[in-house]
Parts: sequence; structure tokens; C-alpha cells
Amino acid sequence: MIFIYLMPFASDIYKKIQIKRILNNGEERMKKYLNMIMAILLAGSILLLTSCFSDSGSDGSTEPEQNNLSEANVIATAGFDNLNDEIQNAEISIDDPQSGDDIFPEATYNSIKGKFQEAIDLDSDNPTAHLGMSVLELASINYDKELWDLFDEMKMSFSKDRIFNNQISFLAKAPEFNVKLMAGTALKKGEIMTISKIQDKIESIVIRRLDNAINHLNSAVNLADSSSIYFNTGEENVEIDKGEIYAFRATLNAVAAAFRMMTVYDVDLLDQNNSWDWLTNQKESDYDHYHVAVENGQKVLYLDEYYGGSDSLSFAIIKYNLEERNSFLTFRNDNSAKAKSNIMNFLSDIKAAVAAIENETDSQQDDIIKQSYISQLNQDIADIDTNDANFMQEWQNINDAITWIENLFNNPYTFKFDNNELKVDLGRMFDPGLEDIKEYLPYHQWLPENDWVQKDLDDMWQENHNGENFSFIYEDEMITIENVDKIIYSDYDVEINALQLTDGSGTVIEDELPFLPDYTFNGILPDMTRIKYLELFENKD
Repeated sequence: MIFIYLMPFASDIYKKIQIKRILNNGEERMKKYLNMIMAILLAGSILLLTSCFSDSGSDGSTEPEQNNLSEANVIATAGFDNLNDEIQNAEISIDDPQSGDDIFPEATYNSIKGKFQEAIDLDSDNPTAHLGMSVLELASINYDKELWDLFDEMKMSFSKDRIFNNQISFLAKAPEFNVKLMAGTALKKGEIMTISKIQDKIESIVIRRLDNAINHLNSAVNLADSSSIYFNTGEENVEIDKGEIYAFRATLNAVAAAFRMMTVYDVDLLDQNNSWDWLTNQKESDYDHYHVAVENGQKVLYLDEYYGGSDSLSFAIIKYNLEERNSFLTFRNDNSAKAKSNIMNFLSDIKAAVAAIENETDSQQDDIIKQSYISQLNQDIADIDTNDANFMQEWQNINDAITWIENLFNNPYTFKFDNNELKVDLGRMFDPGLEDIKEYLPYHQWLPENDWVQKDLDDMWQENHNGENFSFIYEDEMITIENVDKIIYSDYDVEINALQLTDGSGTVIEDELPFLPDYTFNGILPDMTRIKYLELFENKD
């Protein structure tokens, strides 16, 4: 099941490699694949086979004592028995996999984790225990109350039901989380919160546990060799091979890369008090502006409403952050380069998984990832026509596609389209990356703040009030104007013009594409110039 829910991250890398279809055999088998977690993990129990190699290896290393190997395997297997019982007894709705009570209580989690840790203490390379610990690192995300309270504040759809498979929903919602994070909607009215605090949580909890899970799989896959194991899911026997372990590690690397990219930049829009109070403490008003005048012996109340314009306060905050906060839009860590490493590891693990599966010589009837699935993928990839992108024309199989992506991250590549060419060095987007985005923004100058708001009258009407009082809310206060004879309502279309684009020398430009300080974006587009930029993006109509 882990593969079923995580593989969409792999399939998003490029269009033709639909890895998700390898494992997706129908929703009605959801519970069966929950049980397959056990099968995936129990592949590590080839310790029973590797015990035959208890003599010193050719590198001079010494295996743990045989009694420790056996005892560690017994303890790790007991942990899997507990895990299997929990999954087998789970009541999960096919239509709503998040329904029901917790199927993996924290006390049970701690008990199973204790068994795996005890096995590792006896045998530091125990593959069964390392596979188990890898999955439990993901499951442990369920039990961090502070993190889940934060998701609840952000109104994330998975925040209410922290059941065992909920961390998979959590990972699958990474794009939604990223949008909310960057949009600042993680803030709860009345609370002082910064996006950097959320990013810190991602680093200290989510990424740390993903890294731990990957590290455990590093041990597991190294010792799994080409052996396999049969496991009964409760409905059928399935065979787990080394390829499944590589696939699991690949998906975790892809997810880790996604979360790392969320934490790269300082994107807090702070006010002068170094807080988000400007957003959470905005005052409510029934009308945007009012004033009172006495005209021809009558007391007239003018009430204005503004439509269509953004709040000038937002522009003032952006201006402050761009000009006064040096750290704004700069690297806050080295996660950009680390994300690239995760991506490259993901690609190499997909290759390794495919190679391991293709090299199997046994029956494929009960394998989770069958050779026939790889063959079908290869056929789909090779089925290229002239309407497909030019860089896909020479692909014959999944390895060709993966190799092309690896090269794309490691070397400049020229895309050809519509009689144009665009050279891209994708790897430089991650390393060295754009350390300070402010240095690459279009040339511009800010107008005086008093000139930002431009109003055009759209509608005006009036009503007699016969000398009565009139009350309304303005900036969180109830305002009462006494003895109002007449009210004049005005609706304005409002436009905010806070800045002007320039050509870099201070000359204001109009009806031209922006001028940029570095058209190559630090070498990401190595051949880009102003002329090339206009050829590619200027409207030819």
C-alpha cells in the first residue's frame, strides 16, 4: 500500500512513466495492500538465509555471533507479527480510508518499535528490523501532537484522523501544503505565527523522519540481495523481492525532495515588529471611508466603498520586506542542494528497482511488481509518435527515460520548439540555485505611497434620513452619526499602482517586457540574453 500511495510522486516526474499503474490493481484491494506492508517489510527476514554466511567476509569484517543473529531475527519477526495483527484487524472503508478509529494506537507503535530496536541492538545490520523501523519512522508522524495541531490550524483535510495510513495522505497532500505555506494561509487569526516556524517543523519532524526511514532502507536493501520471501496477506500469498525495497526507497527520496524545497527560502512577509500582526490584526469596517459635511443647512453623511483593488497595506509590507529585510527571499538552509541529491537518488533507485525486477528468474504470479508491468511500461514509452516532444523520440524503455532525466539534472540541455531553442541547466536551479531571489527581480522603482491608490467613481446614490441617527462599524469600532439628514453612497473602482518597471537605468518603461538584472538566472538559462528573451516571450500577434 505504501507503494500505491507514494508512487504518484514518481509518476509526476515525467509523463510517459506511469509507475502508479504498476501497483494500482483496484480500490477493492485496498486492505489487501495494507497487509502487503508486512510482506514488503518481511523481505528483510532473509536473515534466515544470510546466516549461512556467518564467516568473516572478504573485507575482513566479522559477522555478529550466530546466537545474536538468531535472537535478533526472532525479536524482529515478533514485531512484524504484531504489526501484521494490527493491519489484518483494521476496519478501513474503501470509500473513506480515513474513517474509523485509530487502527495503530501509539502504545502499539511504541511496543513494535521497541522490538525492532532490540533486534538492531543485537544485530546492527538486521534487515528485518531496519525495514520495520523505516515504516515506523513514517508512522511516527502520526504521534507528534504539535505538528498535527499545526495542520489543523491550516485546515489541512487530513488533520482530523491520525490513523496509521494517514501519514500517507499527509505525504500525498504535499502540493496542497506547499501552496498553503507559500500563500501564508497557515496563519490563524489572533495568533503570532511565522512561516519560518512552520518550515522549522517540517525540517525537525517530517524531513528528519524521512531521512531516518531512508537510512534504515539503506541497510535493508544492501542486505536483501536477490532473495525473496513469501508472505500471506490474509487473502493471498505474495512474493517480495529486492525491487520492491528499491521502489520504496525511491518514493521516500522523491517525497523528501518535495518537502525540502518547501523550506529553502525565507518567505515570511513580516511587518516592522517582525511579526504577521499586520495580517491577523486588520480591522473590520462596513465602509472603506466616511466623512460628514453640512450642506445647505443639512447634515450629510458620505459613505464610500472601494472595489476591485488590492489592499495597499499588502504592497507596503512587500516593499518593507524587499527593501529592509535582507534575509527575505534568500536561502535559509542548504536544502536546495540536498533536494537535488534526493531527486538523483530517486532516479537511481527506480533504475535499480527495474533492474532487480527484470533480472528475476522465478514465477511472477505472486510478485507485487511484476515483470509484465515493466514490459508494458517499456512498450508505452517506446510508442512515440511525431506529436510527442523531440527529446522523447529516442526513448525505448524506462531506463532511457530515467537516463535522460539524470542527464537533464547534470548537464545543460537544449529544448527545441516552435523554431526556437531554449538551453536549460536544470541542476543549477538546485545547486548553487538562486541564493537571493531579490537579485533577479525585474528592475523597478516604488512610487510615493500617497500615489498608490487610484479611484474611479462607478456609482453614486443618496437617500434621505430625516434627521435620525445612523450607526456603522469602522475599524472595529461602532460609529454613530447623530441627526443625519441625508446619506450619499459612493462605489469606487480602485486600482493599486505601487511601482513602475524601469530599464535598469531608472527610465520608466511601458508596453515592454520587464528588464532583468540577469537573464540567465545564475546560469539556469545559460544562453539567455535580452534579445533571446524577447524572441521567446514577446507577443508576436
